[in-house]
Amino acid sequence: MTRGNQREMDRAKAQKKAAAQAKKPKESNTTLAKRKEADAEILRAKQKKKDEEKAAAEAKGGGSTGGSVQLIMTMLSRSPPMPSVVSFFIP
Repeated sequence: MTRGNQREMDRAKAQKKAAAQAKKPKESNTTLAKRKEADAEILRAKQKKKDEEKAAAEAKGGGSTGGSVQLIMTMLSRSPPMPSVVSFFIP
């Protein structure tokens, strides 16, 4: 035998894993359905809150441009003015 006791070790490991799986309580279909419905309700509540925040931001005047565009515009307005004419000296 070239495998030595690897087969026996694997068999023992598989039996241990099967015993651990048998000990776990199985979730019934009604419990699973209740859990899925509760998860869906949580996600709906999160989406509703996000939509309300978005609507409040748009009503406030933020628009749909987002904060990053406003930040860039603020930074550009504070930067020193760029020269409008670039001159080159050619001897």
